[in-house]
Amino acid sequence: MSEEDLPEGWSVAKIDDLLQPGGLFDGPFGSNLKTADYTDAGVRVVRLENLANLSFVEGKRTFISRTKYESLRKHTVVAGDILFGSFVDGLPRVCIVPQLETPAIAKADCFCIRTRADAMDCSFLTYQLGRSSVRDTLTEEIHGATRPRITTKQLRDLQVMVPPLAEQHRIAERVEMLLAHLNATHSRLARISAVLKRFRQAVLAAATSGKLTQEWLREPSSSENALHPEVLLEHGEWASEILPERWRWTSFEESFVDLTDSKRKLRQKDYEPAGVYPVIDQGEELVGGFTSRADLVSKASPPAIVFGDHTRCVKWIEVPFVQGADGVRVLLPREDVLSARYAFFALKACGLPDKGYSRHMRFLRATMFPRPPIDEQDEIVRRIDALYRVADAIEKHVAAATTVTEKLRQAILARALRGNLVPTEAELASREGRDYEPASALLSRIRLERNGPARGPKERGGLWTRDGKR
Repeated sequence: MSEEDLPEGWSVAKIDDLLQPGGLFDGPFGSNLKTADYTDAGVRVVRLENLANLSFVEGKRTFISRTKYESLRKHTVVAGDILFGSFVDGLPRVCIVPQLETPAIAKADCFCIRTRADAMDCSFLTYQLGRSSVRDTLTEEIHGATRPRITTKQLRDLQVMVPPLAEQHRIAERVEMLLAHLNATHSRLARISAVLKRFRQAVLAAATSGKLTQEWLREPSSSENALHPEVLLEHGEWASEILPERWRWTSFEESFVDLTDSKRKLRQKDYEPAGVYPVIDQGEELVGGFTSRADLVSKASPPAIVFGDHTRCVKWIEVPFVQGADGVRVLLPREDVLSARYAFFALKACGLPDKGYSRHMRFLRATMFPRPPIDEQDEIVRRIDALYRVADAIEKHVAAATTVTEKLRQAILARALRGNLVPTEAELASREGRDYEPASALLSRIRLERNGPARGPKERGGLWTRDGKR
């Protein structure tokens, strides 16, 4: 934004013009701070994971010893400092350091900005740096990088808007109040998402215990469906309940055919953009690629169930498939025992261990699955799908509302930086019949203090009157 486009009394300056001496630095790199240096307590290390857009994330806590801290003291950050993440591939990670329980340093990729209190309100600058337009400005200067990353020089040279100091304070207070309401709304939406997650888990628990279709059942089962105490201890809480009438416990071997074939390897060169046969690949969503290698085609007909070594995701596959990357398990339910969709929900309900191929298989082979009759399995699936559709519809509304809150956040910041959120200092001075110091005079004074008197005609500083004259 040019000077002419700014509200009256505002100016533009580089961040470097607004800093205390030594007021911009980053954390220690490389061998200066290694994983081996981390301890369970001591001096806090603020990491990139602690930085979010306009908020400090407390969840990730890392420490170093007091002895190690002495060699890294120059990287100390204190409450009121601004932290800016060097990676700008999304909304800028920028926040103010809160009051922490221990001394703290910033890790690499966390730039600390320490402004002059007489020139820039740190909250106002934080809100300005949190705008999407700042991300766009910074990324324009980065070329050839997979993940855009800026330097301290780029941050120093970044131009920001500077209103009169009193106006900065008022804008920051107003933005803080509006964002507090917005954050409260965002938190309520997040709680709805958590409730929906628990709801789905409760649906699966009810479905695999017979409670979801209890009107189908007759009298509760006698001891023929109860497991022996030793089996209860072996298979945990899920197996501890006595099943409804007509239900049985079935083992993994009785329920599934394991189609994984580790001998048929799929290499990277076997992937093709538009091959014939879908490939189950490793990843958070177990997404598919394609190959034309017919020798890898599994004998299984759809549908089938897969899960991966490095994820707890259980994926439902409704197309023919081939063996994919190492660590992907391919299971085919035995149709005479289990409905494929019921088997899928039963697997999700049992809860796989966090990660680990061998742990997954040990867990599954040691788990007994509740097996209702096929007709009841079909009814269970129908009811689960119906309840999930309700949850999915609510989730879409929540996602849409969450998107709106993010857009509102940026809209509030945009209005603040156009001078439309509170009366400008020029307007108040005119209304109250008083003088005020515009940002240009403030910046001139700072430059004089930093560089000393310039040769030649001196720039006239001082206060401006309400009519804009010196």
